[in-house]
Amino acid sequence: MTKDGLMFLVMGFTGEKADAIKEQFIEAFNWMATQLTQVFQSKWVRYNQVSLEYKTRKVHVSCSARDMRN
Repeated sequence: MTKDGLMFLVMGFTGEKADAIKEQFIEAFNWMATQLTQVFQSKWVRYNQVSLEYKTRKVHVSCSARDMRN
């Protein structure tokens, strides 16, 4: 069942138990969204670190090769 399907079903229920289920679902969904965001951000940070390291080494190698020709 999808998130939307569950919400469509659950939103039709009333009462204290239904309210508790709705709150738990919202909390769980928000927790999951936070986890996914953190994973994405950490991978993006790592990509930027590796990219910067690659560019720095490329410049260093280019300078070294230029110095060897002189």
